[in-house]
Amino acid sequence: MEAEVQHILVIHLIFIIQWTFSYEYKQTKHILGYKSLHTLYCSLFLPYLTDCVEVWGNTYKTTLQPICTIQKRAIRTINNTGYRDHTNPLFIKSHMLKFMDLVKFKTAQIMYKARNNLLPKNIQGILIEREGGCNLRGDLNFKKPKV
Repeated sequence: MEAEVQHILVIHLIFIIQWTFSYEYKQTKHILGYKSLHTLYCSLFLPYLTDCVEVWGNTYKTTLQPICTIQKRAIRTINNTGYRDHTNPLFIKSHMLKFMDLVKFKTAQIMYKARNNLLPKNIQGILIEREGGCNLRGDLNFKKPKV
């Protein structure tokens, strides 16, 4: 059930991003410069990627692949390059994170906050530290509470 809800949310997000990208960027890519397109990306595209990405971004890679493809298309449009150019140098030049790196970064931030008790109490209560008397490699892992 949880995976189905994540899948539906990701499909809805893909639809929103595709509409935003196809309408906004394609109309303005020949008119605006790099800085203006970068600002459009950060204001219209990036908020959809970062909103609760810790929750829905850790789903199957095949579900998230269209989002990565759309983000690559957007970065190519911003930098005015061809559709087959490599995107790694473009992400580095633009100082932007790829979608999968953004998911890992935001998830790591949540885990850091959970480990140091910086989350709100209701969310902190969801994440329980692993119990065990042995000093194991996974002693800093969290476990799911039993419902």
